[in-house]
Amino acid sequence: MATSSYEFHTVHIQSNEEDANNFVGRLIYPLKDIVQVSVLMADMNTFNMTSKTPDLYLSIEELQSQFNQIAGNVQSNVIGLPYNLASIKNPLAVFPVNIPIGGERTRYLQNDYSTQTQFITPIRKLERLTCKIYDINGDLASLNDHTLISLRFTCLRSNLCPEPPKRKKR
Repeated sequence: MATSSYEFHTVHIQSNEEDANNFVGRLIYPLKDIVQVSVLMADMNTFNMTSKTPDLYLSIEELQSQFNQIAGNVQSNVIGLPYNLASIKNPLAVFPVNIPIGGERTRYLQNDYSTQTQFITPIRKLERLTCKIYDINGDLASLNDHTLISLRFTCLRSNLCPEPPKRKKR
């Protein structure tokens, strides 16, 4: 049986109630040689947000890629970026804010749309995830309660699960 040259890791990051829009998740076991990441799930409390926004933008500092861009109505004083989103650099994902009647949370699930981001040059080592969630104005979103994000990483080499030793032939 052939062994895969990739390893897949799932990481769940949860904020505390006070910092639901700006938090750092520290990995217990750092990941190495990351070539792809995708958002599996995101869950955030958007009930009673102070600013009404149709979308939320997830930015993770350590996972920024030139392959993720924002485009839109450009003002003459800012070259290349929509004026209200200039503070957001290379978002990992955009979540439409959809609150069902009687609900308080906005949820994104992997099957909603693809959020895969590839890294041509692998990320050598990842020890933390600095997460920020922005609103349509480019400001940190005013989220209530806690935020939960699940990410799926594809790595090139053994991280936590080294290959078992090969048996000697008799």
